Amino acid sequence: EPAGAIAEAQMRKLPRILAAMRANKARILQGIGEVPGMARRRVPDPEGDGSSSVTWFLPDAELAGRFVAALRAEGIPSAQIYDGRPVYATPSILERRTASGKGGPWNCAEHPTSVAYRMGMCPRTEDLVSRSVSIAVGAAFSTVDCDDSAEAVRKVARHLL
Repeated sequence: EPAGAIAEAQMRKLPRILAAMRANKARILQGIGEVPGMARRRVPDPEGDGSSSVTWFLPDAELAGRFVAALRAEGIPSAQIYDGRPVYATPSILERRTASGKGGPWNCAEHPTSVAYRMGMCPRTEDLVSRSVSIAVGAAFSTVDCDDSAEAVRKVARHLL
């Protein structure tokens, strides 16, 4: 019951939080505008978008890494999607290591599988995440925070693209 009561109270806040994030994201994107050399990640349902970031794809991985570093130097929270690698590139997944040491889910007696992950299995995904640049968007961002984020992206783009 206590967990349910807390969840209910938090859920009442959700519409306000999502509205603030959407407004902040719109302000940042409007402030940046279109930047040649930066392809913005397609969002299939902009009205329903509740993500806490804006993502672009640059021409190559090296440039994306430099772009993220420059944004961080400007004080803008930024990163590459999954640190520039697909989620299955995590060593524990590639090497089939588990927290329990029992081998599950790969060596599970109840659910046997021959699934194996390897680099190269999703080349388009690997390419996109390696060229990704994401900046954070927070519900508590002020208009100054949003404008600073937009200006930093434009500044870095002027110098690197």
